[in-house]
Amino acid sequence: KIFGNLLQLLDRDDNGLSEHPLTPDNHLRRYLNEVLSDVNKFTIHTDVLNQLLLPPNLFLYATINTSIQSSFPMESNFKRRWDWQYVPVDYEDAEKFIIVFDSTEHYSWAEFIRAVNKHICNIIEREDKQLGNRFVDFNDGNTITKNIFKNKVLSYLWTDVYCYEPQERSIFNYWTDEIGQTDIVPFTLNQILNSEDNEQQILTTFMACLGVSNLVEP
Repeated sequence: KIFGNLLQLLDRDDNGLSEHPLTPDNHLRRYLNEVLSDVNKFTIHTDVLNQLLLPPNLFLYATINTSIQSSFPMESNFKRRWDWQYVPVDYEDAEKFIIVFDSTEHYSWAEFIRAVNKHICNIIEREDKQLGNRFVDFNDGNTITKNIFKNKVLSYLWTDVYCYEPQERSIFNYWTDEIGQTDIVPFTLNQILNSEDNEQQILTTFMACLGVSNLVEP
């Protein structure tokens, strides 16, 4: 939908030149003539626009998030025209960021995504659903607020990763004290998003259940 007929220009020879030049339609020809004339301050002869190709000194770079479901049906004709390089999660970069619930509850973003990604790969067996080091926008340069954590991170994990998983394969568990005895029980996303009275306990013990430690000394 983006490239249209220009897709065939992505077939390039060993020197980087398009193997199959394209004859533009009248609309594209008029547009190119207008743009090029404005840039170069002279009129482009129409013969110059009879064939289009990508020159060898033009490089196209693009990124794709494999966890986005709309990327799965991307047709192979498009994908085969690119060289591919897998970019793994950069946990070293993630060390720069922290999750902040309040003044006494700070957590390492890197430690959190390591724990979650390990669970996703080993239990859910969906490597493409892992959390990336730049999964969210960071407030004030390096912090993830409680609201961002709830509404973006936990919402993604709930709706896109664990939505069809049985409870025993889920990470949505927390500790609750019942008559002096601590039990691990499941919680729902609704309990978090509606900010119930025990929200802080759920978030704090949720992190503990994952093995993510609080960075703030008690």
